[in-house]
Amino acid sequence: SLDFIKLSFGADTVKAGGRTALEIQYSGSIRNEIGFFTDSLYLLTSDPLGAQKLLVLTSSLQDYFPPMTESELSMAPSFQMNLTPPIDLGTVKKGSIATKELNFINAGATSLEIRKLLSNCPCMQLSADKESYGPGESGKLFIIYDTTASSGTEYKALTLFTNDPRYPVRQYLVKIQIN
Repeated sequence: SLDFIKLSFGADTVKAGGRTALEIQYSGSIRNEIGFFTDSLYLLTSDPLGAQKLLVLTSSLQDYFPPMTESELSMAPSFQMNLTPPIDLGTVKKGSIATKELNFINAGATSLEIRKLLSNCPCMQLSADKESYGPGESGKLFIIYDTTASSGTEYKALTLFTNDPRYPVRQYLVKIQIN
């Protein structure tokens, strides 16, 4: 159910060629997820040429962190990963599996949480060695890329959601050459 979306119309009836306002309220707190979403809504009308109208909503939901002082930021978690973009998986044979480990550290003063890892392709699976890292603790992110349906030079996106208030959402480009 799409209970996190509410629609209201300026008028119940609109004359041919006329217009009305459509207000869309989208509640991220009711949805209670972070990430990228596409939701399809169908509006039923009395239009004889097509009674069903498709409305597609796209959203990017992330945690909100209010502005913080330097003192507050010094007490916050801090995700640190040294790498030069793009993340290069190298050259691999078509049909093989490419893997990569990425090391990071929580350089902050409180626990760092890996909230979500997303890929823009089902060919790339992402994971972390755990979800929470204490101050000064190191961790690993894992990339597994299945090249079965890919060829040539591919670029994919890795999106990381954390509780680091400086950069709660980070995106990295992942490159692979498939022969």
